[in-house]
Amino acid sequence: MEVSLDRIADIQIGYQVKGKIIQQADDTHFLVQTSDVNDAGEIAWEALASFTQERKGTDRYQLIDGDILFLAKGARRVAAVVRNPQPHTLAVSTFFILRVRDDVVCLPEFLAWYLNVAARDDIAAIEQRGVTIPFVPKERLLQIKVELPTTATQRRIAALDELMHRERQLTAQLLEQRTRLINTFAQRALDDKGDN
Repeated sequence: MEVSLDRIADIQIGYQVKGKIIQQADDTHFLVQTSDVNDAGEIAWEALASFTQERKGTDRYQLIDGDILFLAKGARRVAAVVRNPQPHTLAVSTFFILRVRDDVVCLPEFLAWYLNVAARDDIAAIEQRGVTIPFVPKERLLQIKVELPTTATQRRIAALDELMHRERQLTAQLLEQRTRLINTFAQRALDDKGDN
């Protein structure tokens, strides 16, 4: 079944930061910024900036479990699923916050995968370019068509995507360990140069 995105998810722009973020020990909020989400759609929760929010009305920007952050401004396009955010965590306005209306109909992990992979060309076609920063207009994104399979198929696709991400992480760790090992051997060879 094919449906437009606006039939399965609500969307709003992220929090507009006013001025520079100054971190203090007693900060009350956390902020997901563009640099906190990598190209694989992983959020670096441990790296989030903290700040004290003094403006009213930020409750509607607070991230909840299952939200999808879609990077709509800048050179990159990536969708990331929010899982178990700390209380009072917001996302900056370079993101759209998508909230699936019914996760029985559409799983957040499937929708994020769909936006990252299956709809990549459709999203590129609606991207606005000009003298300013490239962006995806909210109204046009809402009209993107989503091919919605059964929930069981969505689960399988989401599970495969998760396995691929895990493989990528493990491969990166393995390469890092291999590099360290080679550098250790090279350093030992350098240290032992006088023994030859």
